[in-house]
Amino acid sequence: MDAYGDKLNRELHRALMKGDEQEVIQLCLSIPEGPSRIMTIHMDTVLHMATFSKQADFVLKLLENLPETHLNKLTRQNDAGNTILHEAATSNSTTKAAREMLNKAPELLSLRNFLGETPIFRAARYGKQGVLSFWRMKLIKSAQK
Repeated sequence: MDAYGDKLNRELHRALMKGDEQEVIQLCLSIPEGPSRIMTIHMDTVLHMATFSKQADFVLKLLENLPETHLNKLTRQNDAGNTILHEAATSNSTTKAAREMLNKAPELLSLRNFLGETPIFRAARYGKQGVLSFWRMKLIKSAQK
């Protein structure tokens, strides 16, 4: 990565850790990848980091700002194989964000990380009943179609 990319990633990380949503959004709007930009050595995107940080409303804003041409990037996996939905599965507070992720990229629900875990498995492992209940209803509805 070049010096500009390193500087940008530092700025993104700093703004995310401070919870400065406006700064992160402005930085994302200034780059072609937007919130799907890979910003860590572990291949985490801006969306991974915001979801992991349990900033649910902010994740929704980032998803709103994601160009239609980048929807395929929502299935990016980090170096553990986790998608943004795997990260959302670890907290009941990110249920709304998970819903929007699935609206934009339904295939996220069936992707496995490098341990073979689906997002549903992770939610169960972390004991997140809110997320599990939502996904259960989603699965029932899709099976009835």
